[in-house]
Amino acid sequence: MVSYKIGIYNRKEARIIDLDKITKIKSLDKLDELTSAFNSEEELKIYLFNQELISLDEMKKSLSVMYKNSGKVKKLPIIFNHMKKHLDITYLRAKLMSLSNDIEFLEKLARHYSIGSDKFNPQGVNVSDIRMYISDVRNNGGNQFYSRSLEIALDDMWKKAVFKLVDRSTGEVKENYRGSRDLGMFLYKYEKTLEKKEEKQEIKEDAKKENRIEPQWEQTTLFDLINKQEIVVEEPPKMVLSSEGEPDFPPNSEEERNYLRYLEDLEEMANNEPIENHPHYRR
Repeated sequence: MVSYKIGIYNRKEARIIDLDKITKIKSLDKLDELTSAFNSEEELKIYLFNQELISLDEMKKSLSVMYKNSGKVKKLPIIFNHMKKHLDITYLRAKLMSLSNDIEFLEKLARHYSIGSDKFNPQGVNVSDIRMYISDVRNNGGNQFYSRSLEIALDDMWKKAVFKLVDRSTGEVKENYRGSRDLGMFLYKYEKTLEKKEEKQEIKEDAKKENRIEPQWEQTTLFDLINKQEIVVEEPPKMVLSSEGEPDFPPNSEEERNYLRYLEDLEEMANNEPIENHPHYRR
């Protein structure tokens, strides 16, 4: 029977944390029950530190679920509270089917469950139909289509991942916790990959919006137009004097005729009245 422990694992060290001091855990599902009570690795490490199970220096290091396979130490991700839904086999099937039109996902899924993969490979899982669909899509110019064989292959993969055959004669099965956990963590990791892509895309879109120069439209009111108009003040015509001291009007102009008429009036008045009585007389 495989024994699963929480520990600190990296290239330099692999130290098991002795949880027996606080609780007796004999299976992977019970270990997940313990860790999923915490919201994050930080919370779990604080708890372990308060229980004097890790040192202050180890608070800076990452935790993993550790086990041995063929004499080698392997590690699995720790389940926290927000990841619990990925242990629900009904959710796993719905999520698996919803990603059937995602070629990138199907490629990673086929590699994950291929023979010789370092990951957990449930007995009897066949990825040939999945690879066949991927090949057909590529040959079709990337255009996807409904494939009944792909749907059956994914459903079969889900069944063989989350259930284990107990009795061949009766066909009795029971839930395979290790298999459903592995599929759940694979889907969880892929969801996080999609979220990071969306975040990067949003950052790019925001950057484009910030760099985009919006046209500055000048709003001009009627008041502005009135103020901008040049005020032209018509100056009264200046009287130009000739060399003889007489006004020099344009020939045959209205001004010249009026002036000549004015002189005639003066002459007529001079002949009839004393010059002193003339209104324009100056002493």
